[in-house]
Amino acid sequence: MKTMFKLAILLIFAITISCDSETLSDPDGAMVASKSANAKKVTKDFTNSYTTTDKGFYGIMTHVGKYTGRDKDLPPNFVFTGELTGIQSGVEIITAANGDEIWTESTAYITFVNDGTYLNGTYTGTWKIYDGTGRFAGATGSATINNGVFDKDGSYHNSVGTITY
Repeated sequence: MKTMFKLAILLIFAITISCDSETLSDPDGAMVASKSANAKKVTKDFTNSYTTTDKGFYGIMTHVGKYTGRDKDLPPNFVFTGELTGIQSGVEIITAANGDEIWTESTAYITFVNDGTYLNGTYTGTWKIYDGTGRFAGATGSATINNGVFDKDGSYHNSVGTITY
């Protein structure tokens, strides 16, 4: 039971984001290059989809494209706040297809289904962008997770936020 619970927690939040090897483009379809050191930072809205796997997570994020990700800290920190509720926090690395990274910190508020397994439930939360590499060096921002769901196979959510880079 404890092992299943630990596995569920690990699968719940590998909340980070990264990319695959497909070409990244801006909303107009132009090729995105690394940001020059003197470029002015801009703040942009984004949406993000997120799915966990046994090796981390993946999704699609505005201004990034398809990504992959991994938790920097394994396992993420988890504390029960009630019989069927808890808070999980972690540090994640999102990697874009070109290798640029976005570094994040996340907090999720988890509610387990009362089925005795602690493998199923829902979550909401937030994540903060605190830095990155390449065009995301010095990036900041935040996002809100509204509709997280998890089960024995993984976790899934969408989020919206802003990023400055």
